[in-house]
Amino acid sequence: MISYDDGLYNVSFFTVTTFVTMLREHRHDATQCYFAPPEHCWQELVPFTHTIDPDVLYRTVLWESKRRFHIAYDKLRALGLTGEDISEQKMAKKTQLWTTASPADSAALLYSAKKDIIHSIRYLLFAQQMVSKQTIYDFGAANEIYYELMRAPAEEIDWASYEQTVYLNNRLALLETFQLSLCRDPSVFHNLLETERFPIFLLLL
Repeated sequence: MISYDDGLYNVSFFTVTTFVTMLREHRHDATQCYFAPPEHCWQELVPFTHTIDPDVLYRTVLWESKRRFHIAYDKLRALGLTGEDISEQKMAKKTQLWTTASPADSAALLYSAKKDIIHSIRYLLFAQQMVSKQTIYDFGAANEIYYELMRAPAEEIDWASYEQTVYLNNRLALLETFQLSLCRDPSVFHNLLETERFPIFLLLL
């Protein structure tokens, strides 16, 4: 993969073989490209085909979403916004990747954390669409959450509550979508639940 980012354009280049592998793994960057509307497709020299595998999609999306949210939470922790009472040594270890030396650094880190949260939730919403309609039909599904989060001052957001009411609720919605749409075989759904660590899945058994 070759990446380019000049602050205005952010582009990634993949070989055909790598892109096919990413599609099979249901990676969000590949599936979003595959389902992009024709008007947003610059050029397509190689025809790709993709069949949604609910098991692979579920596992990949949960991992990607959880990873992105945890990155956001570590950034918020570095900014002192999570309200956690942890030692300075532990704080330094967890936040060593980011700097908050100046107001500009802090503002940039907060913006980055908010974007991570939006991406985390967007992965879940897009997965629901792929399960129910076999495509991503609404790329603006997370826009309302985006504007709400971006406009709110950091001190006015209860981050722990936000995790419960937005992030975890969308994980639960994804579980319900799988149950209702594709995973009517109890054994298949049970296999999917093995990757879900939250006790809320017990409500669906």
